[in-house]
Amino acid sequence: MSAVKLKDIFEDDENALGITKIAGKSGLMREICHVRVQRCTEEASFWERLIPDSVLVVAPLYLSKLACNTSKVHKKFFQHIISSGVLCLALSETALVPDCMQSFSESYHIPMFASLYDEFLLESRLKGVLREKIENIISLHGALVNVFGHGIVITGESGSGKTECACKLTERGHAWIADDSVEVERRGALLYGRSNNLVKHLIDTKSIGLIDAKQLFCPSSIWDETVVDLMIEFQKTCHTQEKARTDHVKQIRHIMGVTLPCYGLPVFPRSTNTHIHVENITRTLIRERGNS
Repeated sequence: MSAVKLKDIFEDDENALGITKIAGKSGLMREICHVRVQRCTEEASFWERLIPDSVLVVAPLYLSKLACNTSKVHKKFFQHIISSGVLCLALSETALVPDCMQSFSESYHIPMFASLYDEFLLESRLKGVLREKIENIISLHGALVNVFGHGIVITGESGSGKTECACKLTERGHAWIADDSVEVERRGALLYGRSNNLVKHLIDTKSIGLIDAKQLFCPSSIWDETVVDLMIEFQKTCHTQEKARTDHVKQIRHIMGVTLPCYGLPVFPRSTNTHIHVENITRTLIRERGNS
């Protein structure tokens, strides 16, 4: 875990956070070293529960009530911000920073930004950005398997067959690591993948819902983590007939500064061979690395 400057977070991720305006830019050189994001509430005990060194998300309803109040109420709010050690304020569902808050932000070097996102999405996006910058961890929607000793993240839109393919690969002797939510962590020059703790060892099947992987596979086929070597993106197609494929388009994906090969794989309605294509792509990668 490492400290990063607020500048490196908010100026690099304006699109991810829906940022429209930043105030108090002199405070962007402050450092943040924890993933702490809280939503402001009107509960009397809120300020007592506020964790220091956090990013505070302020919803439009709270903001409008604050704007309609007296300068005395404004002052009390700002005093809470200062005494609680809030590092930054995130104003949700707005394109502007109110004048009174902008003046406070610039005077006390506490940055704040306006975002088009609602408070819940903004909170979620902030946590994701902070985890990536501070903990070197991101979350991907997909399945994670180890095929021929190579970790593969299978991504693609819902219903493209990621889970079914991962299960078939495991039945063929490969290793299963995660389904639905994959956490990827950078350690040095390598990426490691594992399941999100909330769904660890769980598989989301369409027929019966969530099921423990241990009910389907032997314990030796279930791994806690693997080095990630490759990404394969399942791409839905409207074609009804699957054709044999011997070539796959290779692209490059950059994740937290690490370069990964990424292959696009068209998937077809009622397809039963995607796991075979995944094995073939992995063999291609092994040959390429053996010849390099």
